[in-house]
Amino acid sequence: MRIFPLVLLLSVAFSKADNLSVLLPKAEKGDVDAQYQLAEIYAEAQGVDQDYSKASQWARKAADQGNPKAQYRLASILFYGMDGKKNQPEALQLFIKSAAGLERLSKKNDADAQSKLGILYAQGIGVKNDQKEAVKLFEKAAKAGVLKAQCDLGDAYLFGRGVERNPTIGGEWYEKAAGAGYGKAQIQFGLINIQGMGCRQDIKEGLDWLKRASEQRHPEYAKQAKDLLDRLEKNPPVNGPDMDALIERAGKGELKAQLDLANRYEKGAGLKVD
Repeated sequence: MRIFPLVLLLSVAFSKADNLSVLLPKAEKGDVDAQYQLAEIYAEAQGVDQDYSKASQWARKAADQGNPKAQYRLASILFYGMDGKKNQPEALQLFIKSAAGLERLSKKNDADAQSKLGILYAQGIGVKNDQKEAVKLFEKAAKAGVLKAQCDLGDAYLFGRGVERNPTIGGEWYEKAAGAGYGKAQIQFGLINIQGMGCRQDIKEGLDWLKRASEQRHPEYAKQAKDLLDRLEKNPPVNGPDMDALIERAGKGELKAQLDLANRYEKGAGLKVD
């Protein structure tokens, strides 16, 4: 059985939701949209402590009413047993079941559905594996402001999945989501600054973003960022070549510097892709 990356399977719109005092009464009366929103809020720790048990409870109620986004959310929880009840066969069936509904909503420009459907295309679950289609969906959702999709689009450009590799464009999407508070994007944006991938290396800037991610309410991202900071404290990142000096040498006609500079512009190694 294929094991799908956790960070890819969890998709959420991160749109501004009604507060709990408004959503809870609606959800308890059977409002499917309120039930789904509660599932997202508890799963992604949006202003509350993360609680997969409550997320699973509300997602199942909405999923049983046919909400495809809730089916997707419940599937992601069951696949990894986040609520203590791992059930991968049911999870895969729910992912497959959600696909048709997500397709319908995507055609109606539901950005959250586009983000989730993009993951299904990227993984080939319930639909054919199509990285290019996944990128198209991520881009639509990202432009609509879905932070998870912005981060997934950043991944696609950074690793060249379904689109020509371009760490500079990837970094621009990470920066958008990071600035809006999405923990995974803060980590990714921090790392590319530290490494100088598609941008000028800026170790201080990168560490600052990792510190912000370590203060996230979302426990998974906070722990990942803290672990990275601990590792970097023990093994501090090293400054790469001086790009200004390299550009100056190339400008003076040094052939080796010109070739090095050309390669760096092509790959985005310490410079923006150009």
